[in-house]
Amino acid sequence: MAMKREEAKETAKKTGHTCPDAWMRANCPTVVSYLWETAWDDGKGRETSTLTIFLEDGCLKLALNDRACMRSLYVTSTSLQDALKTMEEALREGVVDWRAWKGSRKK
Repeated sequence: MAMKREEAKETAKKTGHTCPDAWMRANCPTVVSYLWETAWDDGKGRETSTLTIFLEDGCLKLALNDRACMRSLYVTSTSLQDALKTMEEALREGVVDWRAWKGSRKK
């Protein structure tokens, strides 16, 4: 599934990446797309996102860092799988509270 191109910086297209985690591929395909898709829907290269996981105040916190669009999505849960499912649902339903990075061109 190719990612729909948004206004973002373009990078060289890479090939050969596949998510090695079967559970994530089955349960979080949109999150996997952000992390592994190296091309936009128009075929141009895109910079993949990163996923940061940290523990704070007794909760797991995840940050999906969309390097192509210079923004991050944060979710919190008591379990890693629940946090990933919450992130997937937000992305799939389009109800994402993206936080723009300082100096980014998007609000």
